[in-house]
Formats: sequence, C-alpha cells, structure tokens
Amino acid sequence: MIAEDEDNLSQFWKDPSNMEILFDSVDRLSKSGATSDAPSFSLGLTQEFDMDEPTIPVCKRNEHVYNEADDHVPLTVIMSRIKENQELRSELKCHDNQIRLPYLNMPIDFNEKETKEEEQVWKYLWRANGELNEEMFKTCYRSIGRRGKFESLQPSCTVNHIVIDCWALVLNYSEARRPKGLPKRLFSSTSIVTGKSTSEQNLDALIKRNVHQMVNGDQTMMDLATFELIFFPILSNNCYYLLCFDIKNPSIVIIDNLDMQERNQTDKHRKECMITASEVKEHLVRYMRSVRHINAELVEAQTPIRLNLQWYTTAIDSGVYVMRHMETYMGTRRNKWDCGFATQKSKLNKQLLMAKKKYAAKIILSDINLHRARIVDAINSQAI
Repeated sequence: MIAEDEDNLSQFWKDPSNMEILFDSVDRLSKSGATSDAPSFSLGLTQEFDMDEPTIPVCKRNEHVYNEADDHVPLTVIMSRIKENQELRSELKCHDNQIRLPYLNMPIDFNEKETKEEEQVWKYLWRANGELNEEMFKTCYRSIGRRGKFESLQPSCTVNHIVIDCWALVLNYSEARRPKGLPKRLFSSTSIVTGKSTSEQNLDALIKRNVHQMVNGDQTMMDLATFELIFFPILSNNCYYLLCFDIKNPSIVIIDNLDMQERNQTDKHRKECMITASEVKEHLVRYMRSVRHINAELVEAQTPIRLNLQWYTTAIDSGVYVMRHMETYMGTRRNKWDCGFATQKSKLNKQLLMAKKKYAAKIILSDINLHRARIVDAINSQAI
C-alpha cells in the first residue's frame, strides 16, 4: 500500500500542480492506518524570510505553505495544514464580502453631518449666479432635471416631481449593485398614466415607454421577470404617497403617511388613493399580460391595502418622505420597517433639511448623471 502511494507521490514531484495525487495518497494512508508508521518526508524545499519584515505566507491555489520546520513533519500533518489554509481563505473571502457589500448603496444617514462633497454640491446648487434653466441632471434617455426644479428642495417647500423622477432613475441604476439577499426593485417616475381618456393603443405605448425608461433600456428586463417589487410614486393634490406592487408574492400596499388630522377630507383622500391604486394595477397587469408574466392574474386579484405607519407628515414634506420610503422599503415580509425620521418636530426639521442636502448630492453625483463630471469640475475649480 505504501509502495503504491510512494509511486503516486513520485508522480506528484514530476507534476507538483497535480494536487489530487497528493490528496488521494494521504486519504489512502489515513484509511489504512499506515500513517502512524509512515516515514517522515523531507520536501527538500525551504523558504527564506526577511527577519526585519516578517512575511505571512499566503496559500494560493495548487500551492502549499510551509517553513523550515516542515522538513521532518509527516506528510499527513502538512496536508492538514494545506486544507486549513484553503478553508481559512474561503472563510476570509466570505467575511470580506459581508463587510464590504452592505456599504454599497447604503441609505443616506440624515442623523450625520453632511460630508464635504455634499456640502459643496449644496453650495453649488444655491450659488447666486446659478441659472434656473441649467441642467443639473441628465441621462442618456434625455431625462432632465434643471436647477430650478432642484431648488424645490429648500426648506418649507414641496419637492418638485422632477426631482423624485430623477431619484427613481438613480435608484434603478443602483439596484444592479444592491447587497445580496435584498429583493430586486424597480422604480417608476411620477408620470405613470392613469385615467380613461387615453386610447388603448396610446396607453400601451406609454406604459411600454415608461417601463423601458425604468429598466434603463435593457431589453432583457422588459418582461419584469427578475423583479420582485415595483414602486409608483404618486402626486395628488400637492401631496405624495407611494404604491408598491409585490409581483413575486403578489400584494399591493399604499404607503401614505399624510397626517389625516391636518385635513378634513380624510375619507375623500383615502378613497382617491384606492382609486389610483386600482388604476395603476390595471395598467401594470395589462403590461404584464403583454409580456406573458406568470403572475399577471395573481396581481390582478389583489386588493390594495394601506400600511399602518407610526410616522406622519404634512403635505409639504411628503415628497421627502416618499423619497425615503422608496429608498428603504423592502416589502411587507420584512418586519420592523422604520424609515428613521423622528416624531419630535424640532429634531424632524433638522433631519428633513439634512435629507434634502444628501439626496441632492446623491442624485447629482450619481454615475448615471451625464452632467456629473462638469459639476464636479466646477466645484473643484472653485467656480462657485
């Protein structure tokens, strides 16, 4: 038995890259009980180390790590070290991903002071000689956000729907690099078609164009098969709310945190939300059928429900809340969802302003923005 394995080992020395021969030999020696009497092997190799700069050996594929003390160590011990190194490298690689991935596309933290870049973008947005028609955001599909629209981010002002449309494009672009384990999401603009005035042919074309823009022109995603959640920000009577369609585990939720005590038309507002949700569902299902989505019928059978939220807002600030809801909501299956805004008015006002600053920077500095380089150059050249 040992002679047979020595012959295999001689083949290994001729071809050191063939680790399978070495592993098979050790396994047979271990099973036969011959390892206790097996002679020690001198590998005949040493490795010099710089004593001033200690070197930590790294095990690479098809290589093993040893030092001078290994010259008279049994082969089974060396092989055990090789396996431990391989397992350790695999564990470290997994751990590295766990550390690194969650920080990609992290939601903004409006409890933290703005960064230098965020502060510079905010100053650029409000510079005295800025033109209202200056393009601040543009994509290859000619979606344009001008300075005048972004100035709606100022305090005590309702966010313009163009800003939210730009935010939806940024979120769609970021979804390609979302952390593993999170649902694949898709975000619509606020211009979703509702009502019965449009002809069916034109309606189909408009819905298709809207989906085309949402998926950044990727034809492979037009069938919506890879998505779980689809979001529709809605602007109605100067107030924003959000519709979320779960098309994987079909359900429809209305995310509306308007303070009903602020309005005397509570029932009317809720009724309008339900009507709009039903219209959007009709259009979405119509499109899902056209691309033969397997859950079209199940989505059609769903009745929209309102989420019970613990935080409320005025109509003026509803746009910022919708941006936050779009950013953080991952579906009803995730418990204890909290958008993070405080309920105390003094703290909330500071958070809202900080959120506007950070959202402005995140949109303008997004890689999808064709004007990003120009604005960064202007900031760096202190042209503000």
